[in-house]
Amino acid sequence: SGGPLVAADGTVLGVNTSGLANGAAITIPADIAWRTAETLAKHGRIKRGYLGIRSQTVEVSAAAQKALKREQGTGLLIVGVENDSPASQGGFIVGDILVAVAGVPVLHHDELFTRLNGDVAGKSTPIEILRGGQPQTVNVKVGER
Repeated sequence: SGGPLVAADGTVLGVNTSGLANGAAITIPADIAWRTAETLAKHGRIKRGYLGIRSQTVEVSAAAQKALKREQGTGLLIVGVENDSPASQGGFIVGDILVAVAGVPVLHHDELFTRLNGDVAGKSTPIEILRGGQPQTVNVKVGER
């Protein structure tokens, strides 16, 4: 069960739910709830995209930020690429740093998951990486689960 979490001015901040296994209550932020509702209305299900990588958050050097022509303090260092995955088919290699999906900077794992879900799942999508400190854009058909 649950209901809206509303600010004093009437703005909906999120949706409360007690649906966790231990009965703990959480609030789903309003932007995520709306995005999920729109995806369900459009596709009838939630499309989950994946690349087939293992990654960890790393700092992006000042020189790499200059090459990117933007300030971006972190990205995702690729530490593993699954065989026959969208990432391997796109040419990703261990050591690449993923910095953007579809032109939107990716600073940490949560942002990558958000960018891969929805409309890009199953479609060719530009993914920006740093390889040897130099930016490259690779079009990858994002896998769908």
